[in-house]
Amino acid sequence: MKIKIILHILLICLATNISFGQTPTITSKKAYLNHLETLFEEGRHSYVDIGNKAQLKRIIDAYEAAFEQGVYNSMITSKELDSLLLRVKLGKLWGDYYYLDTDQDTSSFAKAEEAFKYALAVTEDEANARHRDIFYYQFIMHQELGQLYYKQGRYKEAYDEMAAAEMLSSHLYDDDQALDFLAQLAICKARIGRFQEAIDDINEVIGYYKSKKTERYGESLRKKAKILMLQQEGEDIGMANPTQEALKCYKEYFTLKKTDALKRLGSMSAEDREQYWMRTRPFAVDCYRLEDADPAFLYDVTLFSKSLLLDYDPSGKLHDITWKQVQNKLQNGDCALEFVQYEKYDEKQMGALVLKKTGEPQFVKIGKVETIQNLTLPEGDALYDAVAIDSPDLKNQLYSDSINFQFIWTPELLTAIGKDIHRLYFAADGLFHELAIEYMLPNMPELTALKTENLYRLSSTRQLTVKTRTSRKSKVLLCGDIDFFSNSQLATDSNEANFNNDEQAYLHLKSLDLSFNNLPGTKTEIDGIQDIYDSTLITSLTDTLATEQRAAYMIGQHPIVHLATHGYYLGSMAEGTDLMPASYDESLSLSGIVFAGSSKALGSNDFNAEQHDGILSAREIAQMDFSGVDLIVLSACQTAQGYMTDDGVYGLQRSLKRAGVKAMILSLWSVDDDAAPILMQAFYKHMQTEDIHTAFIHAREDLMATKREANRTFNPFRMKGINDSVDFSLPHFSDVFILIDIK
Repeated sequence: MKIKIILHILLICLATNISFGQTPTITSKKAYLNHLETLFEEGRHSYVDIGNKAQLKRIIDAYEAAFEQGVYNSMITSKELDSLLLRVKLGKLWGDYYYLDTDQDTSSFAKAEEAFKYALAVTEDEANARHRDIFYYQFIMHQELGQLYYKQGRYKEAYDEMAAAEMLSSHLYDDDQALDFLAQLAICKARIGRFQEAIDDINEVIGYYKSKKTERYGESLRKKAKILMLQQEGEDIGMANPTQEALKCYKEYFTLKKTDALKRLGSMSAEDREQYWMRTRPFAVDCYRLEDADPAFLYDVTLFSKSLLLDYDPSGKLHDITWKQVQNKLQNGDCALEFVQYEKYDEKQMGALVLKKTGEPQFVKIGKVETIQNLTLPEGDALYDAVAIDSPDLKNQLYSDSINFQFIWTPELLTAIGKDIHRLYFAADGLFHELAIEYMLPNMPELTALKTENLYRLSSTRQLTVKTRTSRKSKVLLCGDIDFFSNSQLATDSNEANFNNDEQAYLHLKSLDLSFNNLPGTKTEIDGIQDIYDSTLITSLTDTLATEQRAAYMIGQHPIVHLATHGYYLGSMAEGTDLMPASYDESLSLSGIVFAGSSKALGSNDFNAEQHDGILSAREIAQMDFSGVDLIVLSACQTAQGYMTDDGVYGLQRSLKRAGVKAMILSLWSVDDDAAPILMQAFYKHMQTEDIHTAFIHAREDLMATKREANRTFNPFRMKGINDSVDFSLPHFSDVFILIDIK
């Protein structure tokens, strides 16, 4: 139901004392108002501190129920100030909820705007609206609208709302809130070209803080640096060298942030660590505007930013890794490269930080992200359509189009890497997370001697400083030939993983009326792998025995894990903002893999979503201990996809790394049922005598050399069972999987 309808009903009920038929449980008006205030504060905590949309929705439901109770019990009437504040706060909570939802659904921008405007209208239209509390919430609603417009890039409207809030700022309750607002206002002024005013405002904020070690002081430095970089991009002549002044601010901020992180992160929960990263994230994105002003500094920022969510050891301690430590791990002929996606001149840009065995890092501009996305493929399609649409024809066009490869691996980038480099370790960012760029090297021998087999994809080049231990003789867990329509008849073993079910993951899939068909080809796949190994090293989970709980437990007990099942990703790329970081709470519920009984659970209208449902979401994986897993292979669809952030793909990749998995083989699009067994069996066969990276490269070569008759069933325009000659060298067969974090 739309927010305005819900609020309209509540207003009518409030004005007419219509009963909702609920039995009042709170008889004291003071207790009633205290209860609602507690709910409101819990809602604010869910929004501001942890960004938990699902929790916020539950609090809103409780708030509405309590509101109805007050109406039923005649504790409030439409004329009271308390009534006005309750309605304003309800509108505020709904606006917060839809604001968080804009990360997944852009239509929620309008819903959030409607909710905030409703709350603002309540404060402005009532006869007794001149009370200080009402003025305060007028300020808050203008500020919220400003943040909402800023997030959409509607900077003039954002400034107008913030200017309206400024007129009411004398009604704020504390100095910290006033300073935070002034810093936000300064950012908005810079966005519309009022740079000197913005600098004056942010200098006033910075000058207020006596201590130079607080988080608020650091944030004001970051915002000043951003204002200065916007000034430089706007070619404003008010300062001789804004970039160098910005660099000083960024470096001071970075020193403060890293010192704080090294001290605090070891004792933080995973959720607190996420929120800490969210507060740091704008800095990591903003400072890339510096480009070649100080590449060594930017390289250290990149390593630090990725460590906040990726660098986990059993103690939780953060490892302070610098570019020099990465450089020390490089051999002659090696190069490390960090791609970075950032914003400059109000456009997304792609760049790269290049580090070789000697010398300092270099920064190379690659180009506008929009330009890369709009590259035209041979048949007229745009590159990004080929990325976003799961079409074999589009994948074949994309990965066969050698002309466009030069817009990714540009001549300038290859020149910076150097012709004498024979092994390249790279970490993707932004759009490049969605592309198998290791298979997209241009044929430019005059610039580079690199070949596909010598490109190594890492989650971060800081991985070069981490020891690896994968053994070819390790125990292997094979999971496949799963019955998705039946539950196991065996009682749950006490050793099986005990974890809370991700109810949101189930509800997302249920709302789409999805079901997962059985995959008979996965039996061939795991049977072939099993024949390669000594039987004493193999554990198999198949049919109804492959339950979610059993798999979650068994994965953590095996150094090598192979899961042949269904994978899914339900989300889309979203953007964040400087003013209020985006929430990632539900993003991990949009990715997952499935096990026995999942389709039965999704097809049942009586299933309790709190029970284990056969759906192992990325959120559930992130809570587990898979630190004993050296390599996990997800032979399933779309397992490399997820919510795109400035620190990587927030889906199965992120959750597996957080769980402690060392290396992964994941898929960028749908996996072909005939090609996957050929590739995977060849991979494990080669791995008996070769390292993992070499085995994977040779397995791809084996697949591409395979020509045979196959039973093709995916084309709806042909009858099932018709035998076709299949060319597995086509990219949509051979380029679907990427290997991550093997050195």
